[in-house]
Amino acid sequence: MDEEQSESYEAVKAAVLMKFNVTEETYRQRFRSTILPVGETVRETYNRIKGIYKRWMRPNSRTKEEIGETIVLEQYLRVLQPDIRTWVKEHNPQTGEEAAYLAERYAAAHREPSKKRVTVGKPREVPQASTGFSPFELLYGRQVRGPLDVLKENWVAGEAVATTTTNSIISYILQMRDKLDS
Repeated sequence: MDEEQSESYEAVKAAVLMKFNVTEETYRQRFRSTILPVGETVRETYNRIKGIYKRWMRPNSRTKEEIGETIVLEQYLRVLQPDIRTWVKEHNPQTGEEAAYLAERYAAAHREPSKKRVTVGKPREVPQASTGFSPFELLYGRQVRGPLDVLKENWVAGEAVATTTTNSIISYILQMRDKLDS
């Protein structure tokens, strides 16, 4: 700081605040973490909080829209995921709009590539071009039957049994249990 600037209170104040890294963020953190200390009256605490608020928001030099934007920005940063919040704060956005833009950039850069799902039949179920049969069919002489296929066959067969005979539901369930046990 040169000699001419050292005579200005505002210049000295700005230099001291910069030297000790006292920023708007410092006052915001102090404002949000204020507690009622032992030995301080409630009126003193109120006045201290109000003073911190004035240093944080600077209501004499900002419009109500700017103050509102600061509050919205703070809340927006609070709801972001920690990694996004850190990255956005490192870029020091001045408005919520800037923060949203930065968050979008971060999310786009860190988005995992979408995995396209390609439905391919199981290799043993796919018919070979030369024979027209799958390897499973050639080996076992029948088509592959998975658990759902077996369940469907039993279900349909069970309905046929239940509808063609006059058995009660209880006897039908007992028959199904016997089939499953065997």
